[in-house]
Amino acid sequence: MANANMNCWPVIVIGGSSDQNQETTGAFQEFPQVEACRLYSKFSARSSSLDMISSVVEKAARTSMYGRPGAVYVDISGDMVNAKLDRSRAREVPCSPPPPVSMADHMAITEALAVLKGAKRPLLIIGKGAAH
Repeated sequence: MANANMNCWPVIVIGGSSDQNQETTGAFQEFPQVEACRLYSKFSARSSSLDMISSVVEKAARTSMYGRPGAVYVDISGDMVNAKLDRSRAREVPCSPPPPVSMADHMAITEALAVLKGAKRPLLIIGKGAAH
């Protein structure tokens, strides 16, 4: 996840954890997955209910692609993995629109080109993040 963030790769990591009713009982050695993943991601969350999973996943997908792309983490508890949801209760969440593309100011580009054309020995070092 840290590598994805550093390299601007939109990555969604989906992890599992213990059932919600097993919190504070030592299940999964009580490792704070959501909190630990916050250090290496743009967004890290655990759905609070079955009908909210679609909203959390949509937000994760949008966050991973918008702005500077990077990793996100979605945790799904064990009881939600095996649960069934009545379709009438399911939230309809529209897909994220493609991320907006920012364009550099035309005058700034013209000015930069003029400086480069006038330089005797220009050196440009441009990383992938320059696109964002």
